[in-house]
Amino acid sequence: MVDHVKCVRTMDTSKYKPLASLLDRESPVPLYYQLAQHLEAMISNGVLQPGELIPGDQKMGALLCLNTWTVRKAFARLVSRGLVERTRKTGTFVKGGGHVHSKTVGFFYFVEAEIQMLRRAEFIQRCLSAHNFDLKIVAYGEDYFQKVSLLEEFRRMGLTGAIVVPYLSQRCREALLEVERAGFPYVRLGRSFFSEVLRAPLVRGNDRRCLNSALKYLWAKGHRAIGLIHAYRGDEAEQEYTKFWARRRGKEKWRMSVEFSGLPEQWKALPGPQMIRGYLHQNPELTAVLVSPSAAAVEVLRQGPVMGRNIPRDLSVLCLGDWDGLEATAPPITAMRLSDREMGETAAGLLLKILSGQKELSGTVLIDWHLVERGSVAELKVKSKTEELVSSVSGGG
Repeated sequence: MVDHVKCVRTMDTSKYKPLASLLDRESPVPLYYQLAQHLEAMISNGVLQPGELIPGDQKMGALLCLNTWTVRKAFARLVSRGLVERTRKTGTFVKGGGHVHSKTVGFFYFVEAEIQMLRRAEFIQRCLSAHNFDLKIVAYGEDYFQKVSLLEEFRRMGLTGAIVVPYLSQRCREALLEVERAGFPYVRLGRSFFSEVLRAPLVRGNDRRCLNSALKYLWAKGHRAIGLIHAYRGDEAEQEYTKFWARRRGKEKWRMSVEFSGLPEQWKALPGPQMIRGYLHQNPELTAVLVSPSAAAVEVLRQGPVMGRNIPRDLSVLCLGDWDGLEATAPPITAMRLSDREMGETAAGLLLKILSGQKELSGTVLIDWHLVERGSVAELKVKSKTEELVSSVSGGG
């Protein structure tokens, strides 16, 4: 163990002040993570020497205008990586002989899903860290692939490999094809876009099973008129929904595509309320509806009462994908959820196999969804055949 009293002369706080301008407070990457990465770079570059005293939680927070919780979390990350040592009596010190990661993986995702993707990034980082890899996070926007060459960004950042959440655009398709032609190791996560031409391994949810599980759940609850509001025409949700009703008495008008999968804020730019009201007006017989975009599921909750439909008494709602805001709605929306841990660890594990020499890995790994029951689904009493016959003879009265 380093003798801190002998190694340290005085604390030079001036070297930390530039960090204040390097921290991007508008970035979706948490401030604690940014701070930890900058401090690690200072250790790696020799700016901070083994045995050197680092300002504590309160002092570092004051220097960088950060709260102590953020600083404490950054230090916890450095401790877990064996780069610093903390004791109550003597403070926080750069650890002598600590191993600094020299291999780095990039995690690229579309910014619309930043909350969910940062949770997955945490599990990706844990898995990679155990094998001495660092993780750099890039949240990109719609015009990202128009401005940069993805392959050149990988090289500029000195990446060893990458995990990419694709975006549905021709530029993204071309960028990933260029990456594959160059033989750069990467794994796709979450979206099956361009699978007809891309060979890199893909980790995604088992969407077909998700739809079937949701339908069977509602069927078991007594629902016999179940609608579908899905993201895109011809997607897997629509295909499985059609198969389900092929053996039953489903109706074509029960399906509606909203051609949308973005943020709730972006939903406001669409005529969403009108679309949902029109759908409910056209389908008064529905007792339940499956909704793919979470923003559309929230809209059903808003517009249902406007159309005289009490939720869940008159209309049950189940979202085919979870979002943090769904548990705060009234009533909270029942949803299908993917495990962020399983998604992140599976993607990281595949990339590690590729980097270890298994370069022929390809294909798709499907992760199962699980149901999160909240309060937006009601259980209906299913009439027996005798009751249905009596009801039809009496005219339903």
